[in-house]
Amino acid sequence: MVYINSCNTFPLFLAASFLLGEVGAIARGPSNLAVPGFLPTFLTLEVSGLLLTYSQFLCAALCSALTASLVGVSKSILQTVIGFFTFGGVKFHPLNILGLALNTLGGCIYSYVKYNESKAKKLKASDDDDTGEGKLPLVNGPTNASSAELMAVRVDANGDKSNYHSS
Repeated sequence: MVYINSCNTFPLFLAASFLLGEVGAIARGPSNLAVPGFLPTFLTLEVSGLLLTYSQFLCAALCSALTASLVGVSKSILQTVIGFFTFGGVKFHPLNILGLALNTLGGCIYSYVKYNESKAKKLKASDDDDTGEGKLPLVNGPTNASSAELMAVRVDANGDKSNYHSS
């Protein structure tokens, strides 16, 4: 998904960089490399972005969509709290706190409802598997019949059994 998005957006970003003159600024030379602290900050941002993208990819590949949603809600809560106390510029007003609390509560409730729906679907699927519908019964013990004489039993979706000769 990330690869496809990168391929789709690259032409747009390339055109925008030409229109805004960024290509000329890059050709003139790196001006920010001389600023103290630029390189460590840049490398930290690159590594953290790489780790974030990889962890999201890993979560989507190994877990369900619901787990990825729960992780996303948790990440958003953490980002909001850290940003609220770290970067300033936000007045501590009761409406701001109420809005953040309602937003967080809504995300948590949505994830909880989706989790219960997922659990109910898994339980229903497990109950359907326990009925044995559509499965052939196992034959226990040795048989003296030859393969041409064996009869197979087919169970249809309604549970009706019918005998037929295998050919």
